[in-house]
Amino acid sequence: MTKGALYHHFENKTALGYAVVDEVVRPWIEESWRPLVGAEDIVATAMALTRDLLRERGEQVLTYGCPLNNLINEMASVDEGFRERLESILDDWRNGMAEALRQAQKRGQLRRGFDAGAAADFVIACIEGGFGMAKLRKSPKVVESVMRGLADYLQQLRA
Repeated sequence: MTKGALYHHFENKTALGYAVVDEVVRPWIEESWRPLVGAEDIVATAMALTRDLLRERGEQVLTYGCPLNNLINEMASVDEGFRERLESILDDWRNGMAEALRQAQKRGQLRRGFDAGAAADFVIACIEGGFGMAKLRKSPKVVESVMRGLADYLQQLRA
């Protein structure tokens, strides 16, 4: 694509960046957690989503990391528009996961007495931290280890 064609569609590089966040990163992240909402077995569904993510995008994550995490680290502190968009994606992920956990608690699938919001924060931190560590070490074993730890945590939430 020529520079002229690019600027025909986008006012500037920032507008292009916002479009990438809105049209590529947001759907990519949402695809990773939306199936949890209403899942019959949230723990099994979470583990299946993780396995699918590693199988389908593992090499990409090992090479480049998570696009959301990368953009948070690079752009959130320098551009308010990026920060707002990235925060919105993260908030939707956290709120969606917390709601899925609360639903599972109400169904008796998960034990009561844990804070679903805090659990969602922890799960997201594990996933994003695991991807960051795997990117740094260029090793799938790192993220696989983190995901095993996450699976153990989720199993402990079962009723």
